[in-house]
Amino acid sequence: MAQALEANGAKVYIIGRRKDKLDEAAATALYGNIFPLQCDVTTKSSLQSVATHIAAVTGYVNLVIANSGIQGPNYNELLPDKDRKIHNRQEVHRALWGPSMEQLAEGYKVNVIGVYYTAIAF
Repeated sequence: MAQALEANGAKVYIIGRRKDKLDEAAATALYGNIFPLQCDVTTKSSLQSVATHIAAVTGYVNLVIANSGIQGPNYNELLPDKDRKIHNRQEVHRALWGPSMEQLAEGYKVNVIGVYYTAIAF
């Protein structure tokens, strides 16, 4: 998405936690208009800092694509069968009951709450 927007004349600011991945993405810019900014979408102060920076540099934002996300628990690994087939209701229950509440909460925090606050920050 960033490449397509930039190729069509947009200045694109990409945010994320991993600077190395952001820099890799920015290096693909055709016109040098993909700008990486390190940010943790699960921290309101981090989002506010980035939003303030972008507003100071550009004065406006035309489009926000709130596309942060992490993979949740791998339920396939929790299934007992090596072919990862579910044979009965008990196996479904065991697989779905397997992840800790913390594992599910972390995914929810990034994939839902982080997206929510990203949209509001801009």
